[in-house]
Amino acid sequence: MARRIQAEPTEFSRKLVGKSVTCLTDGNNVSDIGISRDNSALSPEDIYQELDGATILSTGAQWRLSVWGIHQIGADRWIQMAVEAPSGRHELVLHMSRASRGRDALTSIDQWLGSPFPPSNVIHVF
Repeated sequence: MARRIQAEPTEFSRKLVGKSVTCLTDGNNVSDIGISRDNSALSPEDIYQELDGATILSTGAQWRLSVWGIHQIGADRWIQMAVEAPSGRHELVLHMSRASRGRDALTSIDQWLGSPFPPSNVIHVF
C-alpha cells in the first residue's frame, strides 16, 4: 500500500483543498492525505523539504520546483511535481529509490532540463 504524507501547503495545494486527489501509483481517490513516517535513509518529509521550493539554474533560466505528492511503494518513491521558469513549465514524475537523496533528484532534473529532446516526463533517480 502506498504511503502518503502531508506537507506544508503551497499555492497549488491550497487550490486543491476539498477536492479528491488521485494517487498516480494506485489509482485510488483519497480526500484526506494523512501523515506517515518512514525510517529509511530520508523520510518523505525530508525529501519534500529538500525539493519543494528548490531552484535549479539550467538552460539559462532559473527553474523552481513544486512538489505535489510523494508516494511510496516498497523500496520505491514516486514524486509528482512541476518545474517552472518564465520560459515554461513541465510536469514531472521522479522515480527514486529510498536511498536516493534530494541532491540526486536535483542533478537528474538539471540533466533532464538540459536535454534537447527528453524521452519522457518520468525521471529515474537511482
